[in-house]
Amino acid sequence: MALRSGAAPGYIEYVEEQSATPGIGFLLRLAEALETTVQKLAGGAVDFPAGLAGAARQARMVELDIAES
Repeated sequence: MALRSGAAPGYIEYVEEQSATPGIGFLLRLAEALETTVQKLAGGAVDFPAGLAGAARQARMVELDIAES
């Protein structure tokens, strides 16, 4: 993987095992080497269980009636 992404093997290990914040250039190369996207690589495309996703951009409060609740 290090060879395919153009990174040192030790850096790949560091990113995997530590709370590293690699730069976008490295992430782009790594995503390409893994044949994926940076978003998927960073976990941004993970499906959330019901009720745990982020709020809608235009979220608003509405009162529910008994049948809806």
